[in-house]
Amino acid sequence: MAVEVDRASRRLRSVASSVYAEPMAGGKPLDSNEVDSDWLYVAPKTGSNIPPRTPYRFVWEFVCRAVV
Repeated sequence: MAVEVDRASRRLRSVASSVYAEPMAGGKPLDSNEVDSDWLYVAPKTGSNIPPRTPYRFVWEFVCRAVV
């Protein structure tokens, strides 16, 4: 999964993803997507639409070192 992070606006989105037959990107590639998803916001003023315990939440916290 490739993710675009906009720290100034406190948002992120997926820009590409791939699905494989085996765990950890193993086996044959089954599908890939290079379409930008909708922006997901973490800004307190607009409200967060990133659910807890999702890959997007972990990416945001890792990249921005933010506690949201």
